[in-house]
Amino acid sequence: MSRYFGNQIYNIGPQALPDDFVAWIDQLDEHGRAPASIGPPPVKENDTLAPSPKYAAEIAERMAEKEARRMRDAAAIVGAENVTPAMIAGVEQPKVQRPSKAHPPTVKRTATAPSGDPIYLGEADKKAFASLLGRTQPRYPLLTPISPARSHDKITAITSMKNEGPFILEWIAYHRAIGVTHFLVYTNDCDDLTNEILDHLAGKNWLTRIDNPFNRAAGQKPQRGALNHAIKQEVVQSADWYLVIDVDEFVNVHVGDGTLKALAEAANDPSVISMSWRFFGNKGVEAYEDRWVTKQFVHCAPQYLPRPRLGWGFKSMIRTDAPVGKIGVHRPLDINWKQEDNLRWVNGSGREMPRKTMKGSAWFSRKASIGYDMVTLNHYILRSAESFLVKRERGRINHVDQDQGLEYWATRNYATEHDESILNRLDLAKAVLDNLLADPALAALHEAAVIWHQDRIAKLKADPEYLKLFKMITDPSQKDAIYVAEAEPEDISD
Repeated sequence: MSRYFGNQIYNIGPQALPDDFVAWIDQLDEHGRAPASIGPPPVKENDTLAPSPKYAAEIAERMAEKEARRMRDAAAIVGAENVTPAMIAGVEQPKVQRPSKAHPPTVKRTATAPSGDPIYLGEADKKAFASLLGRTQPRYPLLTPISPARSHDKITAITSMKNEGPFILEWIAYHRAIGVTHFLVYTNDCDDLTNEILDHLAGKNWLTRIDNPFNRAAGQKPQRGALNHAIKQEVVQSADWYLVIDVDEFVNVHVGDGTLKALAEAANDPSVISMSWRFFGNKGVEAYEDRWVTKQFVHCAPQYLPRPRLGWGFKSMIRTDAPVGKIGVHRPLDINWKQEDNLRWVNGSGREMPRKTMKGSAWFSRKASIGYDMVTLNHYILRSAESFLVKRERGRINHVDQDQGLEYWATRNYATEHDESILNRLDLAKAVLDNLLADPALAALHEAAVIWHQDRIAKLKADPEYLKLFKMITDPSQKDAIYVAEAEPEDISD
């Protein structure tokens, strides 16, 4: 590493710097400023400016080779065998054609995103992402296994809902199939059949529903109020793990049998697993249908999406014995650093989380912490264009003061890539859903929620404002979010 610039000095291979530049770097006074042009740095009194011992011999050898080559070239020009520097003064040196150096294969970018990052699509995206991991993963190893292995049998999912009626059963069935044993659900201001469906499932002991106790008068966000309450609940405290996810998020495990237990085992018994989002966009689906969301929407964002930071946001699954004092929407909060040895925090590839992330407040992955090898959090943030109208009317759970209009849609509608990996896990989920719908009362509640949703869509499309929004988000000229979303001042990418 250069003492002066903090950059690596390449002196071999295709990225080699000129010998005279390397020599110049090594002669700089470490307390002085670099001059505007290459040349001998100013000599200070009693300062020999000797090259660093580490490179002195190599620099001297290379400079001697260069001088010898220059003299040989000059001899050919002046037609003399014994050439001196004085003889060749003013003689123009020929440009020597040297064999081109073999550069490593580069990944072709399609364009540059508004975020400032290169856009890689298709195979180029896969190669760019693999190249990134090849540079970062060696710095963050897998955890060392512990003995005896800990239990991963009891897992509680914590979520907040408002008017999610037609989407509840698929989400419950899927996560039940991959290992969630109980759901703690907070609801507020529901107009549809959300509460009725959840209460019926509570009667089967599948979940616990609680009216969200957030402090409305004080302006508290519903999700924050829910999580402050959740950490005190027995269904959380008695579990091995808890995770905070929304109804439009599906945990897609890529190891073992696809269960959360298999994920924890493959990651060598961590205490925190942060799962990065991959946005699944709309891809021209206008009409709402009572079908599996995970089957309808299979087009998604590129894996290489450092900015805006929203693209690599993450949610976390946390052991209840981790040194954590507060449940965060995205990550553990109030960490007890005196028990740091018990904080075994990994990313979606099972790699140790960088200390910068652990010590900071980032709720999103950076280049050093991104990973999808073991798990992806599929984020079906938009669904159909018609359902998006209902979502906008409902409002956001965490950012209640932010509108979900055209900008929200345009900056989240990523659909240049294709990923059906979650479909490998749907057979078991379908069996769970079929079992739920075998209950006539629950099936009737689900159907009523579907009808309510369809009726609400019709009413909203009769509203000029919502009809205008619908036409804008279904306009075929709308660009993919990769060409629209800009980096924000707070975005950090390392």
